[in-house]
Amino acid sequence: MEQVLAVRGVGGYRRYRAPALAVAPSGSVMAAYAGLGGQAGPRRSGDLLLRRSFDGGASWEPQQVVWAGPAGQAPGRAGLLSDAATGRILMAFVARDNASSADPVAPTAVDRRFELMSSDDDGATWQHRTVTPRLASDTVTGLAGAGSGTGLHTGPFAGRLLVQFAVTAGGGRPGAASGYSDDHGESWTVGEPLDAPATGPTVSELPGASEAFEAPPASPAVEMPEPEPDSGAAACLADGRVLLQIGAAPIRWAALSDDGGHSYGPLRPVEELPDPGSSGSLTRFDGLPALGGLAAPVSGHWLLAANCQDAVLNRNVVLSLSRDDGESWPHKLTIWGSGASGPAVVRLADGRIGVLYERQGGRELTYAPADPGMLRTAWPRGAVTRKADEGTGGPRPETGPLPVARDYPLRFDMVLHAIVSSDKGPLEPGYRAGDVLVFAGRARVLGPQYLSVQLSGAVDNAGDFPPQQLGPGGEAHYFHPVHTVTAADVAARRFTVAFTCTAAPVDAASGSAAVVGRTREFSLDVVSGEIGEG
Repeated sequence: MEQVLAVRGVGGYRRYRAPALAVAPSGSVMAAYAGLGGQAGPRRSGDLLLRRSFDGGASWEPQQVVWAGPAGQAPGRAGLLSDAATGRILMAFVARDNASSADPVAPTAVDRRFELMSSDDDGATWQHRTVTPRLASDTVTGLAGAGSGTGLHTGPFAGRLLVQFAVTAGGGRPGAASGYSDDHGESWTVGEPLDAPATGPTVSELPGASEAFEAPPASPAVEMPEPEPDSGAAACLADGRVLLQIGAAPIRWAALSDDGGHSYGPLRPVEELPDPGSSGSLTRFDGLPALGGLAAPVSGHWLLAANCQDAVLNRNVVLSLSRDDGESWPHKLTIWGSGASGPAVVRLADGRIGVLYERQGGRELTYAPADPGMLRTAWPRGAVTRKADEGTGGPRPETGPLPVARDYPLRFDMVLHAIVSSDKGPLEPGYRAGDVLVFAGRARVLGPQYLSVQLSGAVDNAGDFPPQQLGPGGEAHYFHPVHTVTAADVAARRFTVAFTCTAAPVDAASGSAAVVGRTREFSLDVVSGEIGEG
């Protein structure tokens, strides 16, 4: 049964983000994430937090602060991993100084440092050190963020620990690189950077798409949360090579390393893993090297991936299984079917799978266990799986083939992308006047018609979304409709933000298609913050 581990406005922070998961050799489960905008500190600061489970995720200890960010500093996503040889738990992350400072006289430069936490008692206590005040090498000029961690269980570099970094290279190029340690985390080397894959319509470009896949920023009046750069996710293959995956809309990309993660070969597209360009996760199905008891010859080439499987929107947390070292990903299970981001995946000591992810615009962090047996059936193209757990507050997913074009000439999706707090008053899980809800959506023509498509709804920036004429297979992307919570919304105790997308034939020559409309509604409880979607 899924469990909510952190809720916006509860537990001392205005927002929680960037989840990470790891399983210790003892079998205990660690869930790490960032808490931002704490009541005790400046609005722009943040802390690194942890919850532990000793029963495979059935129950969790209270939230503990592992790293308290000084004024003006905030942690990024943690690379959480365990050292099978020593039992030590490591948590690597990038700390940002003066990140998005609201002080007009504060320095504009953002210094990013490689910080490392370690625990020798299953996460009960932690030690901290700064590995490098500032990263510098011949090819990497700066850190942008950290990501997943793993260990190598076989091959010439067995015992090596890896942490993924989003980096900047020569000329300011964004990329990803592996940081690695061969002495149980005492010293670290950052390998050669791999240029980030281009975001936009590539091998999976949809015919008739009306615009590029890359989302423009929200309205200038809305200060969006700083996006977490995708550092990639790595796993050790059966022959000791390292497979790296990086998200970049409309699909994920992969590269291989023959030298233990120091350098990677060329990127190749993974068309079975559509992706909006957000962070994902990759791990071995057998849990090696931390969980040796699950290893078996039959699953030695099996990998698990978790990502948001949509080419445009941050939605659809899907668990995927590969049985050929990442060459193909035919087995899938939908964990959550609406707005989400940043899923992390691990294999649990009892053989199940654990997934931790943000959902509903970052309103909460949710942990969901999954039975690996549900992944054994191949996922037909054009079909949608059942969710692992229906949960509450979200839409019921489709459970069969997608509707045929003659019955549904228009497909319309909308998700809550972010909740931007007004930061006025005490910390609460609900909403107050001035809070901003940022959405993202997409309309797609499924049939052979040429349609004029129009989005409408109670949003502040309706003028940003004029009608668009789309051909067969064409898409309109809506980044980002904004609704500011009003005093009337608050007084109603529960309010609804509804979006309607209508489509009409462009001219008589397009056929006899009637005007159709699709509506998505978000119902928000002012006090509890709960969100119902329909």
